[in-house]
Amino acid sequence: MSNSFTILPMSIINLNGTPSVKRKREVGLLDRHHNNSYRFHIAQVFHCDGLLLCASYKESRFLVWNRLTNQSIWTQFNKRYTGFTYLFLGYNEDRKSCNKSYKVLSFDPISMMSDVVIHDLNSEVSDSCRTIDNDNHPGLPHIGQSLSLKGNTYWFDIDETKMHLGIFLNKFDFSTEKLGRRLLLPYQCREYENLSVSVVREEKLSVSIQRGITSKTEIWVTDQIDETKVVSWSKVLVLDLSRDHQITHFGSFLLDEEKKVVMCYETWYDPEEENKSKEMIYIVGEDSKVTELDLGVDITGRYGQTILNYTPKFGSIEPD
Repeated sequence: MSNSFTILPMSIINLNGTPSVKRKREVGLLDRHHNNSYRFHIAQVFHCDGLLLCASYKESRFLVWNRLTNQSIWTQFNKRYTGFTYLFLGYNEDRKSCNKSYKVLSFDPISMMSDVVIHDLNSEVSDSCRTIDNDNHPGLPHIGQSLSLKGNTYWFDIDETKMHLGIFLNKFDFSTEKLGRRLLLPYQCREYENLSVSVVREEKLSVSIQRGITSKTEIWVTDQIDETKVVSWSKVLVLDLSRDHQITHFGSFLLDEEKKVVMCYETWYDPEEENKSKEMIYIVGEDSKVTELDLGVDITGRYGQTILNYTPKFGSIEPD
């Protein structure tokens, strides 16, 4: 994500040797509702199954876009988007036909009276949306990132019934349209210095945990997510990083489990120029040695970066 409201595709080359960044041309969207003469300002992006869910702080519409096929579906919010609305993209898969029905969940976590709305993207009815039962309201205290795995959405949440506010990964199941089984973290502690979650090869979840009493950062990975089995965690990396290279709290990171390498980003701020910053990628492995890579992008303004592990697919989002 860039401050020009576009998406910046890139790849990291040669992880086993001297890594480098290969940048591609920034990707933007022309808004067809303005005769393709106006750029849609992408301020929020969510990835699921090769599709990108994009929203803008200036518009009351969002779109789901397949970059590979250039298919897109534009959808109107049931009310004006304020920037606080959470948007999740997922799908319900028919096991016999393997057909996927894509859906967008939207809700405002600040307003507990806010409607929880499902937008059916594959419906024959344009902009089809409906309100779901508030008994399954996912608007619990949402405290960080959200991501998609196998068509369902996961996010950090707090169990306020516990004395020390236990943290877990909550789940919204798009097949049942209800909250699913909570996924407990590898362990609980009283204070997290840093806590982040990522997807590994669209099969597993990974969390980065740094307790407040230590400088060590631990990377844990689940076994393959299976609804019929209890999820277990394995510790794959322990990093001893300087404060300048910590995985930021609820920040983005990507893990190569086989090579035991983590890729993160950090923002370097210019002390001589207010609101001027530079985006850096850093790569670190088992030896905790950090390799910094300058993205070559100067960012001015308040919009931060999001790293998405994007996997292109031919999935269709045309109405059935």
